[in-house]
Amino acid sequence: MRIPKFQLLYNEIFYYNKCMIELEIIESTDVNRLGKYFFHSNSISFGSHINDKLYSCDKNIIGAHLNFHIEGKKLQLLMSDEIESIHINGKKTTASKQIYNNDIIRVGKTEILILKFSAEVEATRKKFFNERVIQLQHEDPARIKIIQQIKP
Repeated sequence: MRIPKFQLLYNEIFYYNKCMIELEIIESTDVNRLGKYFFHSNSISFGSHINDKLYSCDKNIIGAHLNFHIEGKKLQLLMSDEIESIHINGKKTTASKQIYNNDIIRVGKTEILILKFSAEVEATRKKFFNERVIQLQHEDPARIKIIQQIKP
């Protein structure tokens, strides 16, 4: 079976990004939105805009309402300027905050539980790819030849 070159490169880049955010929507006006969500990303937008990574049809939520963002080893909750307030663990807040595992964010009629996040990022992209090539030389030498044919 032949694997497309772009898929091989995508897989290598995907494993490079070790940032991850896992959360659960525990209350929503749309029961189809309930459940756990896992993102391999350092940033997640939450709102009513179709391009938000975490979409909500709650009428109290505006487009690009919130942004969960990993900065260093901390998870920040960034609020849109158009928001008056939200609740974190039952306490009203009007500013962006650092949040932690097991925090509950209430926005409109939606409640989001932060399950976990990770900010493990390789020191440099070059270092990561060099280590990966050494590993592949032992595990799958044929794949190295394919990757070397990819022009940057």
